[in-house]
Amino acid sequence: MHQDKNVDLEIEFLLSCLFDSSPETSRQNLLIRLITIIPFGVNPVKYFDTFDHAETRFLLRERYGRLLSDLKLRRDWKTLLNEEEFHFEKAVYLVSRLGDQAHIHYKTFASQLDDLASGIRDRMQSASSIVEKIEILRNYLFHELHFSGNTEDYYDPDNTYLTCVLETKKGIPVSLGVLMMLVAERCGIVLHGVNLLGHFILRLDTENDPLYIDAFNEGNFLSEEECIQILIKQGISFSPFHLARAAGLDIILRMIRNLLQYAAASGDRKMEKMLQAHLNILENKSNTKRINEEH
Repeated sequence: MHQDKNVDLEIEFLLSCLFDSSPETSRQNLLIRLITIIPFGVNPVKYFDTFDHAETRFLLRERYGRLLSDLKLRRDWKTLLNEEEFHFEKAVYLVSRLGDQAHIHYKTFASQLDDLASGIRDRMQSASSIVEKIEILRNYLFHELHFSGNTEDYYDPDNTYLTCVLETKKGIPVSLGVLMMLVAERCGIVLHGVNLLGHFILRLDTENDPLYIDAFNEGNFLSEEECIQILIKQGISFSPFHLARAAGLDIILRMIRNLLQYAAASGDRKMEKMLQAHLNILENKSNTKRINEEH
C-alpha cells in the first residue's frame, strides 16, 4: 500500500511537470516514464482527477488525455503479448480500454465476473452432466440476469466492450460468447470460441461430437447443420476449419476489427486510425506466432 502511494505521488508529480516541459525531449521522457509506472490496464486520465483546480484537469485532458491513454494502452498490449502465456481475460479487458470508460480497472472487471460465477457455482455441483451444467449457465445468464443480444442497436461499439456489456446486459455474438466463456471457466467448464464467419459461436468439446452454442440467442445449442446454414446463407461453402477452435488472440482480433468497422462506417477517422494502430500490434504478434509454429 505504501509503495502504491509513492507511485501515485510520482504520477501526480510527473503530470504537473508536463506543463513546464518546453523542450520536446523533456516532454517525451516524462510521457515514457508515466506510461512505464502507471499500473497495467489503468487509463492515465484517471489521475487527472487528483488535481484540485478544474483548469488543470481540463488542460491535462485537452493536451494529453487521448495521447497518454493511447500510449499506455499500446504499452499494455505489448506487455501482455510478451508474456509466456497469452492472458485472454486481460486482453478482453484491454479491448474495453479502447472505449471512453476512463475509470474501469481490471481488478473491478475480474471481480464482476467472479460475482457472476459465485451466483451459479453451487448449482453446478448438482448437475449430472456437462450439458446440464451448460443449461444451468445459459438459464442463469440469459433468463435470470437477462443478458441478451442487442438487436435494436447492434452496431453500437459498447456492445463489444465487455465492461459495458456487464452494465447494459446487451451485446453482440462475440461479447456475449466471451462472457459465457469467462463465467464458465470460473465454474470449471472449458468453452472455446469459434470464429464462424458472420456469427461468432461457442464450442463445447465432449467425449462424443462437439456441441455448438449461440450466446447471441440465449445460449441455445446449435447442430452442425445449423452452423453450416449460417454459412450457406452468406453464400459461403462449408469447410471443417469454419468450426475449429479459435485461439484467444484471434478472438481479440475479431473484437477489434468489429470496432474498426464501426468507426469506419461512422466516419470517425481519429478512432479508426487509433484502432488500426492497435490492430497492427496484435496482427504482427499473430503473424509472428504462426510463422514460429510453422517452423
